[in-house]
Amino acid sequence: MTIEAAASRLHCSKSTIYSLASSREHLVRSAVISFFKAGAECVEAKLQDETNPANSLALYLRAVGDELRLASPAFINDVATFPP
Repeated sequence: MTIEAAASRLHCSKSTIYSLASSREHLVRSAVISFFKAGAECVEAKLQDETNPANSLALYLRAVGDELRLASPAFINDVATFPP
């Protein structure tokens, strides 16, 4: 997606988007970090009351799967192929 398309979809200007990040790469990096940080917070919240280690592991794996299911296959592929 181009910055112009993103701006149109978000009903804002390109300058508004660039105020969040100095380049397309920084914007993508920020979005990916935000996605995984929010997912990690949801996983942690689901685990906070579990005290049994075996149940914690099972719950953790299910919660991670639930969070990753929110990402499209294209997003996962883009993250996998994005150079550091």
